[in-house]
Amino acid sequence: MTFNPSILTHKRLIEKYGKKCFYCGYKLKGYWEIDHIIARSKNGSDHITNLVPACRPCNHAKSNKTRREWIGWLEDRLELRQKQVRKIRRIIKKLKTL
Repeated sequence: MTFNPSILTHKRLIEKYGKKCFYCGYKLKGYWEIDHIIARSKNGSDHITNLVPACRPCNHAKSNKTRREWIGWLEDRLELRQKQVRKIRRIIKKLKTL
């Protein structure tokens, strides 16, 4: 079933959250998406209390994850990035000794 939010739903979300992504706080310009906090695939409703404005990257990254699943996914990504940063710093340090 397709979710087709009304103009009124868009206006209510903007009034409630401002024109910012609920998750990252990015100022939404032009196209933005409406995310279901509890995904429809997990029996989440289309009620306004289950909807938030989201930028495309956050909405797609969250997908149908629960809050707990998404926190775990983000923490895993953060750990991976930190490892990559440490590796890059080691490479830079080594290159500076040449």
